Amino acid sequence: MWKMPRIRGQAVLFAALTAGCGLGQEAASPSATIMGGSPAASAPDAPEPGPAAPVSEAPPVCRSADLTVTIAGGEGAAGHVYRTLRFTNHSDHTCVIQGYPGVSYVAGDDGHQVGSAAARDGGIGPRVTLSPGRSAAAEVSFTDVGVFDPAVCQPAPVRGLRVYPPDERADLYVPLPGTGCASTTPDPQLRVRATTAD
Repeated sequence: MWKMPRIRGQAVLFAALTAGCGLGQEAASPSATIMGGSPAASAPDAPEPGPAAPVSEAPPVCRSADLTVTIAGGEGAAGHVYRTLRFTNHSDHTCVIQGYPGVSYVAGDDGHQVGSAAARDGGIGPRVTLSPGRSAAAEVSFTDVGVFDPAVCQPAPVRGLRVYPPDERADLYVPLPGTGCASTTPDPQLRVRATTAD
């Protein structure tokens, strides 16, 4: 019996089924499904950055307009009198003060300087933060003009002090009548220390 056509038909059918399976696998996305029909796993998204931390600004340097200056004390020792300059923050904001005040005698209605400005004494000192109403202090040593040769000192009346807060060019005035050396020749008639917390 001749059965070749039937065998060929079965072979053709098998080939068609095999080809169909291959086409189905190629059409399916390799990442579309996994076992059980669940979506394929993917890498987690990177977390979004949180809000930036606020940057705190350092308080500004205390300016003359922020400060009231007064003087206190008057204890003497070995030809010197020691007084304290007090810088009080009368502004509505916090500020920072550090370093040496500028101090000199002044006289006359025009406020002209008498003799040399105060020499700096000691280290620069720490930064002092002054909230409104708080104060910093600086010690000033006043040499008794009587210890100098009058011909060298040239004693002259003074009416007060011109004071520059540290790192400032605008001056403040403190009434302090007395006598100073008009000459700049003697050893410093004034010495000032850096500001410290009061």
